[in-house]
Amino acid sequence: MQNAQPFTSLARVYDAIFSDVEYDDWCAFTIDQLATDWAGATLEPAEVRVLDLACGTGSSTVPYVGCGYAVTGVDLSAQMLEVAREKLSGVNFVQQNFLELTLPERFHLVTCVFDSLNNLTDAADLERAFARVYAHLESGGWFVFDCNTRLGVRDLWDDGRFEGEAITDGGSVRFLWEHEFLEETGLGQVTATCWGDGFSFSEVHLERGYDPAELSAMLERVGFADVRCVEYPDAAVPTPDSPRVWVFASKK
Repeated sequence: MQNAQPFTSLARVYDAIFSDVEYDDWCAFTIDQLATDWAGATLEPAEVRVLDLACGTGSSTVPYVGCGYAVTGVDLSAQMLEVAREKLSGVNFVQQNFLELTLPERFHLVTCVFDSLNNLTDAADLERAFARVYAHLESGGWFVFDCNTRLGVRDLWDDGRFEGEAITDGGSVRFLWEHEFLEETGLGQVTATCWGDGFSFSEVHLERGYDPAELSAMLERVGFADVRCVEYPDAAVPTPDSPRVWVFASKK
């Protein structure tokens, strides 16, 4: 059994395991919530610049490319980006740590989905990431992301396990996700184990939950305005029991 760094060995089977993720619906939800209050409502699609942050294998990028937007994808994992480039050869994918995000363009929309920001387990790092996003937005641009709350991370997968089998291009993969909440640090730990014909590996992933009030305060400190947190898919106001929120914040 190989012990791998997060999002390295997992890249080869990631899309198979998460084939039912609602990337198209997330894109539609984002655009619907922004309505007429963003550049995509007035510009030609090819003029709209979108940055997909923590894009992984590019599955979250696909719907925005399908809209005709000019999309850039950024991720830290070379292995995940290798899959993304095979999937979308015409998209500019860049390997960067989003804590040090430095791109020549400014964007009308920056997205970051599938609780990617929860992987920043230090609140100071999260605020730093928010500042880098702010610096890369056009005036009037929007930052949209989802985030597991503290409750969400604590209660992730009620029975502590998520397992199954998925079909890959070369056969199949068995997978087991084991979740543990670490009381002493307040972090959620997920041990992801995968095995198939000729391979087996395990990756340990850590997440910290952030509540709406924390997220709003950090976003406003770095300059964002019109910050609103909603539930998916009905855009309802979050409650103390909300396990995950979607956040919309604009740069004036």
